[in-house]
Amino acid sequence: MIRSSLLCGFALLAALAPAAAQGRSDTFWLGAGVGPGWLRVSCPICRSNRGTGVSGYFAIGGSAGRRTLIGAEATGRFKRDGSVRERSWGFSAVAYWYPNPRRKQFFWKLGAGVQLYRIEDGTDVLTASPLGLQVGVGTEFPLGRRGRFRLVPSATLSVASWGGGLKFNGASSLDDVALTTVQIGVGVMRR
Repeated sequence: MIRSSLLCGFALLAALAPAAAQGRSDTFWLGAGVGPGWLRVSCPICRSNRGTGVSGYFAIGGSAGRRTLIGAEATGRFKRDGSVRERSWGFSAVAYWYPNPRRKQFFWKLGAGVQLYRIEDGTDVLTASPLGLQVGVGTEFPLGRRGRFRLVPSATLSVASWGGGLKFNGASSLDDVALTTVQIGVGVMRR
């Protein structure tokens, strides 16, 4: 699962590298941001509401027309509560759709990928890696006169529940697990 996601990401980078080398800002873009992330783990033996942690994302991609950007995105959410450490990583293919191509400020985001989850207390470890979908919304505010850098407040909902059952200390224990993540943050995008 992880290997496939990484290979897809590297293939996308290789395809976009020529545009980046030419400095074509209308083709190549980068984005990164931080903010709070809320996670819910649903399974018969899980404590459902895992609360708010620190989350962030990094995205890279290219243009697929006047209204659409496509790319790869990596997300992370981290929380520590005493001796319990919790981490959630997501690797997705994403598309940003801009309803008004002239202004390119408001956008919808759709994506699909894998969500990797791990919680440990120093003795026991629970992991899961289900596939899922994400939907988001945001807006861009140009920074400076040229507008290549943009301030991007956004919100994203991810739901992962297909495959990737729960493992307890490395052994499969449940096939029925769902991860729901809400991330709200502010980022910067360069085009």
